[in-house]
Amino acid sequence: MGIFKKRKKKVEEDGLQTIEIPEETASLFKRLSSPGYLLLHPEMTPKAMILGWINCILYIAVRLVLACWLCAEIVDFIYLVVNYGFLH
Repeated sequence: MGIFKKRKKKVEEDGLQTIEIPEETASLFKRLSSPGYLLLHPEMTPKAMILGWINCILYIAVRLVLACWLCAEIVDFIYLVVNYGFLH
């Protein structure tokens, strides 16, 4: 499950959705983000929950840093315009 990608789910003729189960050679993140893999390996659920929590925290942290940087740029621009103007 990617942060920026939205996957389309396959719908069969009878209306049921198919769940793709990654192979054992797939990356750990791909395996733990698959509900089909977790249904086959319930002992991996705590690891999947921790990995999902870390992923969420990192996503929020990156957005917070970008928002703070953007706000700092806007404040700097306003300060320069107010104190020095455009034509000095």
